[in-house]
Amino acid sequence: MAEYCLSSVIRHAFDWRLTKLESEERRTRQGVEFIFCHLLIETLKQLNVHPIPERDINTILNLAFEQFESEQADPKICELYAEALGVVSEHRHPQVRQRFLAELRNLRHKAVNFSKSETILNGMKYFKVKMYPIEDFTESINFLKELGDYFHDAIDNKDPKLQMCLAKITSEILEPLAENINNEV
Repeated sequence: MAEYCLSSVIRHAFDWRLTKLESEERRTRQGVEFIFCHLLIETLKQLNVHPIPERDINTILNLAFEQFESEQADPKICELYAEALGVVSEHRHPQVRQRFLAELRNLRHKAVNFSKSETILNGMKYFKVKMYPIEDFTESINFLKELGDYFHDAIDNKDPKLQMCLAKITSEILEPLAENINNEV
């Protein structure tokens, strides 16, 4: 079905999520988010063939970052949203990259507690660094530079937890890139 009307499937998934989240039970809400994220991950893999409107991409980004910034967010649900953003980043790289950069800049300029920073940074776990076309690769390098600047700030502030988190995320972002480079050489 997603082959013919991906946009409709995504819109119906948004509506279904809103309807089901009206339940007050935490366990039910987690189940809804779990199903919703898996649906997003599987359907968004078809973005290269069946694009969806920008408003839907922005809605997905907003939902993910609301989850990352929530104090009550379940780490497993945050992980699923991060995976969904990774799938989106394969096909809509500029939007995902720009949103992460905006969040990084926010974190750098605000005194934010470590758990919030960690959750947002962990959201980058599945972010894909694009090698082609060269413009996307250049922007990916700029993204990594910004991440490095944030890491430098963590060193200056002597924040070992943040340093470890940034090192972990940077290695997870660079690992697929390194594998790709090894395969081409």
